[in-house]
Formats: sequence, C-alpha cells, structure tokens
Amino acid sequence: MTPQLWKGGVIQRLVEVAKSEYRSALEILFINHRNIPRLSVFPGKDAFGLIELNGPIKEELEEVNKLITLAKSTFSMRIGPIFSEYFAPLIDLAEQLKLLTDELKPEIIPDIVNSLRKYPAEQPVSLFKKDTVEYYTAILLESLIIQWRKQPDALRDTQTIKSLQQIKDLMTPQLQVGMCAKCGNFELLMGSHPLRRKLNCPKCSHLQICARVYLFNEQFSELKKDDKDLAYFIYNYMQSLGVQAELFKMFPPDVELDVYLKDSNTDIECTILLREKLAIDKGDAKSIAGDLSKTKIEKRLDLFHKIGIKRVIFFTNLLKDDSERLEKEIQERLKAKNIRFEIRVVPRTLEDFFNALDEEVKIALKGRP
Repeated sequence: MTPQLWKGGVIQRLVEVAKSEYRSALEILFINHRNIPRLSVFPGKDAFGLIELNGPIKEELEEVNKLITLAKSTFSMRIGPIFSEYFAPLIDLAEQLKLLTDELKPEIIPDIVNSLRKYPAEQPVSLFKKDTVEYYTAILLESLIIQWRKQPDALRDTQTIKSLQQIKDLMTPQLQVGMCAKCGNFELLMGSHPLRRKLNCPKCSHLQICARVYLFNEQFSELKKDDKDLAYFIYNYMQSLGVQAELFKMFPPDVELDVYLKDSNTDIECTILLREKLAIDKGDAKSIAGDLSKTKIEKRLDLFHKIGIKRVIFFTNLLKDDSERLEKEIQERLKAKNIRFEIRVVPRTLEDFFNALDEEVKIALKGRP
C-alpha cells in the first residue's frame, strides 16, 4: 500500500477539514481499532462502523428498556409456543439476535438484516405478526444500545458524529431502529430505504429514541485495522504544507519510521493504545510506561540512535498527564544509557496535536528560500 494509492481519498478529505468547524471528526484518528465496532459486510469481509443513539435518551431510555422487555416476553408467551414450527426460520434468527445481545457480536447484524429481508414487506420490514416484528426489533435495539454504551466517548459525542457525517463518503448508514416510549411503536429501516432524519414517531409524532448503524468506507477501514490512519493523516497534512515527508520510510538493516521529515531529520511515531490511560503498578514509577516503553519505544529509540535520528515525536492517544509522565520516564531511561535524543510525547487533544504538527512544519521549512 503506497501513499499515492490514497491521494485524493478519504484521508485527504480529513486533511481538508483540519482547520474547519468539522475538525472534531479527527477524533476518530485517536481511537484504537479494537474500540470501534467491526461489522461484517460480505462473507469474509468486514468494515468498521459506529452506532449513533438519538432522541430523549436521558428522559425515556428507562421506559424504552421496559417496552423492549415487554415485547420479548409477549412474543415468548403468545407467538413462540403456537407457531414454533411455522416460525422455525425466525426462531433461528432469534438465536442470532440472542448472540448479538449476550455476546456483543455486532458483526452478525448484516446477517440479521438479510434474514429479515427474505420476508414479504410493503413497509421497510413487516413480518407475519406484529408481536414478531416487535420482538426482533426490540432485541436488535437492545443490542445496539448496549454497543452504543461500550463505544468510546468520542464516538458517542453528537458533534463528533455530525462532523464525521460531513466527510464525503467516509461512512454510510446501514440500519435504523427506533422506538417510541409514548405509544410503544417500533420502527426498523434498512440501508435500501432512506433513513428518516426526523426522529418523530410515524404513528403519534412523539420524539422517539433511535439507533443508527453506520459503516466506514473500505479505504478507511483498511487503514484503521492496523491503526495506520493517523500516520497517513500526518503524512498528507505535512505534504499539503510543503514539508518533505516520507511515509513508512525504511532504513537499513530493517528500521521503519512512521513518518520521516527529511528537512529536520525527525521521526514521527504514531502510537494508538487500546487504553488511553497508563497504569501504575503498585505505585512504582518505573512501570508507568509498562510494555509501551519496553517494546514500542525504548527498543525503537535504540535503533533510531544507530541510524542517526536525533529527534523523535510520539503522537499518542494518551491523556495529558500520562503523556507528560511517559515523556519523563523515557528521558530518564535514555539518560541512564547516555543516549541523547530530543523526545516529545504529544497527548491526544486536537489542540496539542495541531500545535505540535505546525511547530514541526516551521522547523522543517526554516531556512528554505
């Protein structure tokens, strides 16, 4: 995969909003891929996505949960025993939904959608009995709410999601599930139907709680699966400002730099951790960085020293206090080895991120005619 392959693609569009009102979309760069829902699109192929929950969540979510429980129990008491043989395919579908709820497996959502599409429908989804469609819709909505709660704060932030929606072709809606706490109406819309932007209940016009599932496009998912999207963004950002940057630059014998700035002989390393906070083991300051400094940083710095790199900037998703503590620990370890480096560990805030990038731009362009 070469930088040219992605030129003009989704990463370039992210660069274009860097200084705009939609820059909060860039929060996605600082989320580890394991903290983003991964959904199956086709057999053997998947993509990253997110779940958006809208409506009177604080006021009515508890009531919606009660109605979900009621829909499940109603189906169990009325439909299940009477039509168990007739509804055999739907019973199998119920097991899929149970997996989705109990084991939090969002990757089977497309299979559920495809199963629902097999049944006759004048509306987006209409099964043989009202109790049946409410049962499946209730379980799906319940699962999506659980998944939404598990998402990082940035992916539950309204402004971040709105900003992501402004990036052309970055993500597309696939599924919408709504429920009205006033009249108990369930609504299920699939990607083949336009998702309603208004969240009012189609039956009584009350504002309903609605969960939407979006999929990120293939290009972005390909980068995100190895957390390479941040490095690609930095490379494109630097290039757009006239800085000579090289992406995944190789030095002999086998040293790879995430983003190399030739003008200032600087390496930019992108470290997106699963958790945004470092642990302190029994108060021992030497273990603050844990495996991070031992495997990702300390060993690499030894290699950088051997190939003549003198400046290293680490962009992380760590909070400010932890990034400062990590930087201090790295400097102490290097000093003990008598290795001199200019080291900086940048925290995850967009303000710190762009301040550090723009400073590197000034350093790289200094002295040019």
